[in-house]
Amino acid sequence: MVDERENYSINGICRFENFADSFRNNDFPNFPIGLICGFDEWRLTLKIKEINGNSYVHPSVRSYWRSQLHSIRVRFFIAILDGDGSQRLVMGRRCHLTPRKLPAGVYLKLESLLDEGDGWLDNGALVIEYGFHVESIVVPDVIWEFQFHEKLMRCDKERDLIRFKCSEDPGIFLHAHRLLLAFHSSYLKSTCEAECNSFCRETVECVQIAFGVKIQLEIIILGISESYPIVILDMARELGLTNVIRYCERFLIEEKDQCSLLFEFQLAADYKLNHYLTYLLKSFGGKNQRKLAGILKKVGVESMSSEYMKQCTKFFFDNSKTRFL
Repeated sequence: MVDERENYSINGICRFENFADSFRNNDFPNFPIGLICGFDEWRLTLKIKEINGNSYVHPSVRSYWRSQLHSIRVRFFIAILDGDGSQRLVMGRRCHLTPRKLPAGVYLKLESLLDEGDGWLDNGALVIEYGFHVESIVVPDVIWEFQFHEKLMRCDKERDLIRFKCSEDPGIFLHAHRLLLAFHSSYLKSTCEAECNSFCRETVECVQIAFGVKIQLEIIILGISESYPIVILDMARELGLTNVIRYCERFLIEEKDQCSLLFEFQLAADYKLNHYLTYLLKSFGGKNQRKLAGILKKVGVESMSSEYMKQCTKFFFDNSKTRFL
C-alpha cells in the first residue's frame, strides 16, 4: 500500500470518523492534501448524492483556487481501505481536469456502507487512501506546460531530481527532472539543487523553455532597457541553460522593436548572443560605420568575447572602402 502511494507526489490516508453521524448531519470533514499546481487549500471530503431514491457517498477533491486552472492532466487513485489497511475498492486513472471537472472516487451506496456485515467501516470510520500527481498544465494562451511544483515520484531516491530553492523564501521549491536539464547545462549536471534569488513568473518559464515548451515571450519596457526576455536570459545564464539563451536570442531577432542600438549591442556582448550580433551588424548594411565604431567603443573590448570581436572586425573589413590586394 505504501509503495503504491510513493508513485504519486501527493498522497495520504483520510479517516472519516463517526461516519454515520457525519452523514446524518451532512458535515463530513475536509482533509487538506497540500499544494497542487502551486495552489494551496486543496482538500478531500465526502459528498452525498441521491440516485433513484438511494443515497450514495463518494470521495471528492476540491479547492478554492480551482477557477485559476484552465486544464490539468493528472494521474490519481482513490481507494477504500478495510480495517486491516488493505485496499478494498480502488479507482485510478489518467484524465484531464478542468475547474468544473475535478477528481472524484467511486459512488458507494449508503446502505452497504452502514451494514456492519459488509465490513466497509473500521470502528465506525470510513478510511480512504489517495494519490495524485499532476503531469502537465494548460495555461491561458493554450500552451501545455510541465508541472514543476510537485516532486516527481521516487526521484529523491534515484538522484534524478533537481530542486530549485528560493533564497528569499526557503519553503518554496520547484522540482524538475535532472537528465534533460543536465544535457543543456554543465552546471546542473553536477548538482541536485540550484538556488534562485527569487521565484517569479520568469523563474518557472525559464525551466519550461529548457524542457522545450514554446513560451510566448513579449517585450515589456520598464524605464529604458529592462524587458521580460532579459529576466529569463539572466536566469538562464546563471543556471547555464544554453538552450534557453538560444530561445530568447531567436525571439530578439524576430522582434522588430529595439530599445537602443547601444543597449542591443551590449546585450549581445553580455549574453554571448552571436547570432543576434550578426543580425544587428546586418542592420547597418555597410553604412554608418563611424556610428557603429562609436557604439562598440562604448560597449568596451573587455566585455566582448573573441567571437564577438571577430564578427565586428570582419564586418569592418568587408565594408571598408579600402580594398586590400
